[in-house]
Order: sequence, then structure tokens, then C-alpha cells
Amino acid sequence: MFFIGWDTIRTQFVGRHVIRNIIHFLATYLWFFGIVSIPMAEVFALEFTTPLWTAILAAVFLRERFGTWRVIGTLLGFVGVLVILRPGIAMIHPAAFAVIGSAIMLATMYVLTKSVIAYDSPWTILFWMNLVQLPISLTFAIPDWTWPSTPLIPWVLLVGVAGFGIHYSISKALVYADASLVVPFDFFRLPLIAVVAWFLYNEALDPFVFIGAMIIVCGNVLNVRGKRTNPNVTGQ
Repeated sequence: MFFIGWDTIRTQFVGRHVIRNIIHFLATYLWFFGIVSIPMAEVFALEFTTPLWTAILAAVFLRERFGTWRVIGTLLGFVGVLVILRPGIAMIHPAAFAVIGSAIMLATMYVLTKSVIAYDSPWTILFWMNLVQLPISLTFAIPDWTWPSTPLIPWVLLVGVAGFGIHYSISKALVYADASLVVPFDFFRLPLIAVVAWFLYNEALDPFVFIGAMIIVCGNVLNVRGKRTNPNVTGQ
């Protein structure tokens, strides 16, 4: 019988889990603000700076190696952001800065997860995520609560199950590898998201978003390459 006991979810880092989940909640809020304000492809392209911020924060707080390849990869990532936002040429929507803020917060959340994952199981991570974020969410949701319509309920459940699986998988991956190596694999979403946004929501496929995103992806490939050329370096 499947059962998760107290021994599985207890932790010595209660304060760290609380801070981690407050940051995660704020990051999610900023992400949703972006998704309803600017095209989906642009949101995800800017969100893809998360591994770059993760590499920087992991180097500072987890002492993960930040060598030449990672420096080049990080610089390429910021060039990609400039290509997408085109400051001085195109008007920058305030929501774009919200998404970048979300990316920085997500990177902070990943680094905090890595800092406890050597001692706490992925189930501990998920338990404290729900324990902290559920009351925060209800506090803001109850005043304007609206039950989803019957046709939407399966989709709401699907989002919940998918979100649970994502957080468990990332937490499990962080057991075996540096945060700055795990997070870049998230970039496989970009082409699919752009096509879905175009097909379902009739959002234009902005070539600058794709060009900038590809530069960001190249930066993260170099980031991973930097880790592969130093296989004995860990974040412990």
C-alpha cells in the first residue's frame, strides 16, 4: 500500500522551505501576469533565462563551478533577451519585466531546492510546497472564488497532475546533478509552445522571439558543455 509517513516528509529546514515557497508563489503570480499580457512565445522565451540566473546564483550560493563556458553562455543568454525585447526599437511591455522577475525568482527557488535536496526527499519538497502555498493561494482566491465549469474540470485536474509531476521530476533530478545542469533541459518546450499559441490563440510567430530564444538556448548549451568538460565538479 502506498503511504508517505512523517519520516518521509520531515525536515530540518522549515524556514528555508517557507522562503522557497513564498518565492515560488510570487514567481508563479508574475508568470501568469505575463501570460495574459504578452504573447505566449515571448513569455516562454523570457522565462528561458531561468537557467542563466540559476547558473549565477548556484555559483554564488552553492559554489557550483562558473567557468569560461558558463560565462559565455550567460552572456549569450542576455544577448538573446535583448534581441527579444529590442530596447530602443520596440516598446517594451511592463509584463516582460514581470516575466524576467519571475525567471529570477524561479532560479532562486531551484537553488534553494538544491540546497536541501541532499537531506530532504522530493516528497518533502512537494509536501511543504502544498503546505505553504495552499493557504496563501486560498487567501487571495476566496474573495473572488468562482467554481470552474464542468467542461473545464478535467483540464484543471490535468494541470494539477502535470504540475505535481513536473515538481517531483525536477526535485528528483536535482538529487543527481547540479542545478545549473538540470534546469536548461526545460528549453525543449519553446517550439511546441510557439506552435500551440499560434494554432489555438492565433498569436503571431514573431521572428525576433525565435532568434532571441535560439541565442538563449545556445547559451544554455554552452552552460551544459561547461559542466560536461568538468565532470568531477559538483555543487556539494
